[in-house]
Amino acid sequence: MSTVLLIDADSARCAALEPQISALRNQVILAPTGDEGLRRWSDNSVDIVVLSLHLPDMAGVEVFDLARQFGWKQPVIVLATEEEMEEALQSWRRGAIACLLGSVDAPAVETVLRQAESACTNETALSRRLHDLRSPMAAIIMQLEMLSNPDIMLDDTERCALIAATVNKSKCLLNHIDSFYRR
Repeated sequence: MSTVLLIDADSARCAALEPQISALRNQVILAPTGDEGLRRWSDNSVDIVVLSLHLPDMAGVEVFDLARQFGWKQPVIVLATEEEMEEALQSWRRGAIACLLGSVDAPAVETVLRQAESACTNETALSRRLHDLRSPMAAIIMQLEMLSNPDIMLDDTERCALIAATVNKSKCLLNHIDSFYRR
């Protein structure tokens, strides 16, 4: 189950979308303005954002840009009309994962929500993998700092052992990274 933030001032479209999103076992949070949407988004309990490009207080593209400036990375699905195609393309270029154009039918909503859920899963897996790489990388950096610090007196045997250990850790880290990309 995902928490979906629906930022849209169009009450008729919200009335149509909310049950469709809920039917897919998602919790829906409604926000009728960009400002309220950003406040709800900042709670960090949001998994997916469905964002209208036409809001009463600011453009949807502006909401999208502010969210990215704040570092919020949740997948965004844009709601647009035929007249808002240029703005929809701008959002897509900025990283929106999908656009629902015109009237929204259940199969289209389900397709883009599944796509967004997949993006959430991939982002979580990537975050975990990057966290796993942090510790070995820190150890390598520490060893390189020791090697490059003229105040640390090492004899040739110690220096060679430290270089060998650093090279070994670097190779292990590269193998770990390579295995990640082969998945």
